[in-house]
Amino acid sequence: MKKFLSLTFVFLIGVTLVAGCATPTPEVQVVKETVKETVIVEGTPQVVEKEITKVVVVTSTPEPATDPRYGGTFIAGVTFGDPDTLNPIDCDSYTCGQVLGTIFSYLVRLGPGGQLQPDLAETWEFSGDGKELTFYIRENANWSDGQPVTAEDVIFTLEELQDPDAPYTRIHDLSIAGEPIQFEAVDAKTVKFIMADSYGPILSLMSDMWIMPKHLVNADDPLAGPFNQQPIGSGPFKFVEWKQGESLTVEANEGYYDSRPYLDKIVFRMIPSKEAAVPALQSGEIDAVEVRSSQLPQLQGDRNLVVIPDPDYDHAVQFRINTKSPILSNHLVRQALNIATDREEYIWGVWGGYAEPSNTMFSKAAFCWEASEPTLPEYDVEAAKALLEEAGWKDEDGDGIREAHGVEGLDDGTPFSFELITYSAARYGPLLPIAQAQWKKVGLDLKIRVLEPAAAGEIIDAYEHDMYAGGWGSFGREPQMYRGMWGKGNTYQYHNPKVNELWDAGAREVDEAKRKAIYDEMENIYAEELPIIPIAFDYTFLATRHRVVLDEAGLYTFGTVWTYYSEKLYVTQE
Repeated sequence: MKKFLSLTFVFLIGVTLVAGCATPTPEVQVVKETVKETVIVEGTPQVVEKEITKVVVVTSTPEPATDPRYGGTFIAGVTFGDPDTLNPIDCDSYTCGQVLGTIFSYLVRLGPGGQLQPDLAETWEFSGDGKELTFYIRENANWSDGQPVTAEDVIFTLEELQDPDAPYTRIHDLSIAGEPIQFEAVDAKTVKFIMADSYGPILSLMSDMWIMPKHLVNADDPLAGPFNQQPIGSGPFKFVEWKQGESLTVEANEGYYDSRPYLDKIVFRMIPSKEAAVPALQSGEIDAVEVRSSQLPQLQGDRNLVVIPDPDYDHAVQFRINTKSPILSNHLVRQALNIATDREEYIWGVWGGYAEPSNTMFSKAAFCWEASEPTLPEYDVEAAKALLEEAGWKDEDGDGIREAHGVEGLDDGTPFSFELITYSAARYGPLLPIAQAQWKKVGLDLKIRVLEPAAAGEIIDAYEHDMYAGGWGSFGREPQMYRGMWGKGNTYQYHNPKVNELWDAGAREVDEAKRKAIYDEMENIYAEELPIIPIAFDYTFLATRHRVVLDEAGLYTFGTVWTYYSEKLYVTQE
């Protein structure tokens, strides 16, 4: 009997999760769910109901939000260690991004629903042919040392990011048709971008590049000097101190263009591990921290906490394939493994239901993402077996493991066996035995191994792997931001000239509807050739003390609170 469980038919009994900024009282409970399964009995589909149990966060009716309050200190728990730097052009860690989002500003920033909004630039306009873009910087935009933000600051920052030899280069993002974008200071508060062709992503890209003060950064070596440890920005907060291994503190920037933040200070407190985060939150050592679904039972009964799920903060989990591996080089083999993957077993077995199937190379934040495109294949063991037979993998000795017969690059009789590795025991390790058991059903003898990150990195960088389990967070709404994962040197050794043409076409087009059609075509190619096997988007949760409030409903998500809207946070009491 073959079973399929559809998340569409899950009905939670008595469960409400907080989606906004109000302050309900949370409780973690074990509740019963009624689910419907479609089962195939002797070739006939039948729908049956059954009850299952699940640990969930239950909240009471939200209480009315209080009026915003000025003052107080908010303590954010950070479980990713110290930032690697505080220089915005070389920021390459999660902690760095959290901290610098409070100190620096962009030309434009993301608003609710991923829409672009003014930041340092109050307005902007394109020329008729789309080859010029002019930004008008706010007259009251200043650095926290009192100096004005100017067009020269913008040009200095972006030209540094265009340096092709710099470790932080963004030359591919800041070029079009093979030509770097040119910049012109029209006056002190106006900067013009001059492009060789129309360039659809340019506005979105400006929401991902913090602007630096030219008068404070070492022009000969932007990564040298005190600025890297004691930055001065134009954002809602300004740097105070960094106690490495302990904390990093910022305080309100009284001269911020968009009015003073509610908070006096934000302290980023370093927490040694995810496991230590919940006790630190419950004791009041910190006010907020991200937690995983597996940690929710620890929050049970604590009336001082608010738990907010963020299904749109999409951490995408995949099996990433070395397409030059002799066993996996045939796309029919990759297709077979894809349809032999029961994603719902992962969703319930690894994440307890707090995830959804993934079918895509993009994250849900990308404007081109759609849940239905490309179509997620049905789990079908028999169809997978047929594809493997077609690809030359047969079980002629009847031992349950297939062997190669006429497979290019392999001797006949080579067993159908390869290794699936990962670099994170906690996050991806639980996926490996599920893959091993599922794919054994189609005749694969899968070996699994969890490695230290450095060891896994060496194997992957040398292309000595067959497949590894990994993931990435959101790169934002702009699809071109994902190109780096698929460009030269990608870990899949995947190259397709047609796909490269589509990437270029998507960059040149400025109409989003037309751009979406281009990315849809590209995704259909990826879905056919499968350099990765997408598994799921797993949800993350934000747990906060009851006193923490965000001023604007709909902004209480991880990507926006820390990076874009720290000035909206406030606390109701000390």
